[in-house]
This record gives sequence, structure tokens and C-alpha cells, in this order.
Amino acid sequence: MSQNKCASAARILLTILATLIFPLNSAKSQSAVAEAYMEEGKRAFDAGDFRGAKKLFKQAKDLQVTPYKDQLYLASLLNNLGECYRKLAADPAYTPDTNDQEEKNITSNRDLYAVAESYLKDSIAIKEKALGRYSVVLATGLENLGSVYLDDDQLEESEALFRKALAIREEKQGLGHCDTASDYVRLGEIALNDARRSYVEAAKDYKTALRIYEHCSKPNEAILGTCHGKLALTYYTMNQLEDACEHYDIALSIFAMHLPKTKSQLDALKSELQQLPQDMYAKAANELRDMKSSLPARSPQLIPFLKKLDLAARRAGKLDDAAYSERYLKRIDVI
Repeated sequence: MSQNKCASAARILLTILATLIFPLNSAKSQSAVAEAYMEEGKRAFDAGDFRGAKKLFKQAKDLQVTPYKDQLYLASLLNNLGECYRKLAADPAYTPDTNDQEEKNITSNRDLYAVAESYLKDSIAIKEKALGRYSVVLATGLENLGSVYLDDDQLEESEALFRKALAIREEKQGLGHCDTASDYVRLGEIALNDARRSYVEAAKDYKTALRIYEHCSKPNEAILGTCHGKLALTYYTMNQLEDACEHYDIALSIFAMHLPKTKSQLDALKSELQQLPQDMYAKAANELRDMKSSLPARSPQLIPFLKKLDLAARRAGKLDDAAYSERYLKRIDVI
């Protein structure tokens, strides 16, 4: 058993012991232990242990045999279970738990998404009944369900939920709130993945998100970097390499500054755009070659092309070519 799991088990055991030493009535004792499982589930989720988190949340749910007095607590628990199943559905290595009655008939990741959808819909129904149709808490639930549909390629359903969440956030939190920007990031991703939509639409949503983030005091670094990365991907798909590289470099810088918590986002960015640095290097090399064929060897007009090749070579990991550009620039007495 890992150190974290040992600590989690110890905390739950202490809670159980406390209810035995200082007895409460049965319902209160069960609620105390259920809340302990809930908190340990959150810790496991934040640590990336989605299988462990799922088990802890289910133990919390099973302990609450009496009706929940706080319906929003139940909504939060159901939401957490839905988020666990969304994460597990995205993991190709996950195998259903044969000891879990709910997973006995699961044969594919799509079945896991269906379980996530069910939990999140139940959570949303409770939130809407308790808080009304225009609460920020409800918007979060809509976004989580929208993410399930997006991951499962149900783009129309996903867009409808994110637009509904966006309308709530714009009304309750204002146009300049970081959470509003996050919704635009997701809408951009939907447009980017929808074959019926133009890449211009995706770029517009991403740029709107970035304009909002410019005024946020504490933007979410992972989402901000992802926004730049997705905008880079959009421009790359549109063959606008300079624009793509600009946002690619910004995304790399953001993720690098906040390692290790942004490692997964950094790896995803490099995987999605692994060809971009090579394509940009080839373009810069061709442009320099064309200019050198028509200009004297030490012409100052070569300077911007040499600088572009130097940057492209470094980005593509071609350090010998970067050193060549630097030496050439020195010969022109620039450096």
C-alpha cells in the first residue's frame, strides 16, 4: 500500500474510532464517517488516483442510508462520482471493477461515459431544484456534463451545455471572470473538433478567452496554457505557421514555469504539435536559402531571416543549425 493510501486509511480509522469513543447517535456517526470518506476521495482525486477516489466516494454514498439532510452535499458527492467515471473513461488502461455491481456490465469506455452522465445528471437535477436555474454551482455541473459529452464526441450536446453555463456565468460573474474564459476555451475546442464548423470560429473563441484572461488576477495556469496551445493547433491546421509558433512558445513557457503540476498538459501539447517545430524550421530554412541566392553574402537584409532560422532551429532541437545562424550573424557584425 502506498504512503498516501496508508495515510488515507489512517484518517478514516481515526474518524471511526472517534465515533466509538465519543458516541453520537447512529445517523450522526454514519454521517461523520461518510464525510471522512468524502474528504479522502477528494484527496485521491486531486492526486490522480481516480479508481481509489471512486471507491471512497461510493463508500461515502453507501454509508448515508438515511436521506441526506443537505441535498447539496449529495449533489456534490454525485458530481464527484461522475467526474471520477469521466476520468476513468478517458483512461484506455482502465478495466472495470468486477467487485463493483455497477461495473459488471461495462464493456467499453462509452459505457463508463454513460455512468458518468447518469451521476452528473442526478447531481444537476438536485442543484437546479435547490438553487434555481441560474446559479454558479449549477453552471459547474453543466460544464462537467458538457465535458463528458465532449470527451465522448457528442459535440452538439456538449456545446449546448457550455453555452448554457456561459450564459449563467456572464450574468452572475460578469464577462471578465476567469471561469467565463474557461467556457470559451471549451467552446473553442468543440468548434475545433466539429467537422461542420470553421477553424475561424475556434480561433475566435480561443482569442476571446485570452482577452478575458488578460484581466484575470489569478488565471488557472493549466487552462491558460491549454488555450494558447489549442489556438496554436488551430492556426497550424489553418497553415498559419508564424501565428501557431507564437502561441506554441507561450504555451510551452507557461507549462514549463508551473511544472510538475502542468506536466500532463505539456506532454499533450508536444504530442499534438510535434510536427510544428519541424515545419517552421523547414519554412525558415527555405526562406533564408531563397534570400541568400539573390543577395550578397553579408547583406543586412539577411538579418531577419537568419534570426528566424535561429529561433526555428532551437525550437526544433537543431542546435547545429542554430549555431550556424549565430556565426553568420556575427559575420554581418550584428551580434
